[in-house]
Amino acid sequence: MKTNELNTKSKGPGHGQTVVRKLPLVKSVVGKIYHKVLTVSLAAGVALATISPAHAEDARQRAMLNATGLSNMLQGVLAEKLLVVVDKIAKGEIRRIAPEQPVWIMEVIDGTILYYQGQPGFVHQPAGKLVDDDGVRFGQKAIDNARNSRSGWLRLNLGGKPYQAYCSARYPTVVCSLVP
Repeated sequence: MKTNELNTKSKGPGHGQTVVRKLPLVKSVVGKIYHKVLTVSLAAGVALATISPAHAEDARQRAMLNATGLSNMLQGVLAEKLLVVVDKIAKGEIRRIAPEQPVWIMEVIDGTILYYQGQPGFVHQPAGKLVDDDGVRFGQKAIDNARNSRSGWLRLNLGGKPYQAYCSARYPTVVCSLVP
């Protein structure tokens, strides 16, 4: 006994035949929808991949991307390898989005400076020692914000000039990128 005959006998005349005849149509429609979704997804992926954050025109955007990129990278590093990766950032072995923007990296747990671009003597010092011309302890402010899981902008005055720095907080570090 064939499937069509079984369906016809068990469900009444023509019922099994209608379902069996429409099954290829349903498969065809589902296949077309799948291929359209796949095509759109691939096109979106290619479009997003070709947009390079390194070509962002605004210095503030570049600072945010710079700090966030480094911070996300450091978040995935094992604790015992954190200083190795920080050292590679300092040596320029790890590509940064905005290498022209100075960065500093601090550990949130004990509040120490892991890297301060241009000032190697600041390494392993308390972040509270970073004070701008107006007396604002911007290092401690960045640490406090990071302990509250807040990333954001800091305003500081260095050498008589106003600057902004974006600090990205991802436990166990906070990375700040200075807009020159």
